[in-house]
Amino acid sequence: EDRMRRGLEGDEAKGVLSDFDKQQREALDTGNRYAQTQISGRKDASGRPAEAGEVVGEGMKKRAGELDRQIDDAYTNVRAMDNTPGIGRFFFAKEAQHGIPKVFQEALSERVVDDVLTPSSSRALKDIQAMLANPESLNIGTVETARRRLGKYINTATNREDRSNVTVMKRALDKWVDDAVDKGLFSGDEAILKQLQQARGLRAEYGKLFEGEDAGGKVIDAILHKAQSPEEIVSYLFGASKLGGKSSTVSALRKLSSIVGKDSDEWGSVKEIAWMKLSRDKQGNPLTAQAFEKSWKEALNENKSLINELFSVNEQGLIRRYNEALQATKRESTNASQTAFSIESALRYTLRRFGQRESFTKGNVGSGTVL
Repeated sequence: EDRMRRGLEGDEAKGVLSDFDKQQREALDTGNRYAQTQISGRKDASGRPAEAGEVVGEGMKKRAGELDRQIDDAYTNVRAMDNTPGIGRFFFAKEAQHGIPKVFQEALSERVVDDVLTPSSSRALKDIQAMLANPESLNIGTVETARRRLGKYINTATNREDRSNVTVMKRALDKWVDDAVDKGLFSGDEAILKQLQQARGLRAEYGKLFEGEDAGGKVIDAILHKAQSPEEIVSYLFGASKLGGKSSTVSALRKLSSIVGKDSDEWGSVKEIAWMKLSRDKQGNPLTAQAFEKSWKEALNENKSLINELFSVNEQGLIRRYNEALQATKRESTNASQTAFSIESALRYTLRRFGQRESFTKGNVGSGTVL
């Protein structure tokens, strides 16, 4: 076989073995992608980690946007009640009002706010501080108007840094409201306070899901506000190298699962990324039997908590069976035809245990019949 590969037995023999090697690679690639669909639960396997990363990013942004709109609606209801005849107005104490400039100053202390570089956040800071510094008593309606203005500034920001600055300002204003209410620095109707508590509850849920100073919270925030490409989303979650390259991955995945749910397409995409990092090389080719076994053992030994967070017991069993099938495909250098039999039979046997007939080996991954 070695002489055939080197062309010492003639071009025809070399061509036959070359075709055989190609068929082996295709069989391994098909088996790897089928395993990917079984592990992820997604019907159509992503071809690259970045494709799956895009699904994750879009799903997170959609959920964050939905919750943000609920918060805005809740605050709009507060403002409407504040203007309803028969309901007493809701005012913040002067003591609370005096703390507003400091709140924004602290929130933006490590950020660039510049008329040219970040024009929206520069205008927003001047506008909102002037609005809330009114010498008259500050009521909840004015605060809600400030929130809506900040929302407009976010939408018109021309770059990511500018948008992030205004988003931070909006968070800071919500925190100021929370602190003022918690300290009792207000006066107003009980009905408005009840509606305000609903808005605050939604805002707290947003903070729990999408914010946080812990490692996981920082990763989620980075995906939402810093990642400029699907590749960066993958890197923030898993690092640029092998599976489990970042210490923050487990805590980030726990937060992510609470955002999208473990039965979602987004979580399936997370598992796709993990599988591709575990089972493919940097060029996207399936790892050889020896390389995959090493990759799988290292993941179990070094990142067991990550594996448990990503994959169920059944999915880990499927990965072990995939490894068993790969080990059965190791090339027997003395007999090419025997090698062909070994790889095909091993993959067929494993796929039956996966629950799909052998038709997949012809490249028809999605059309097998469940046994």
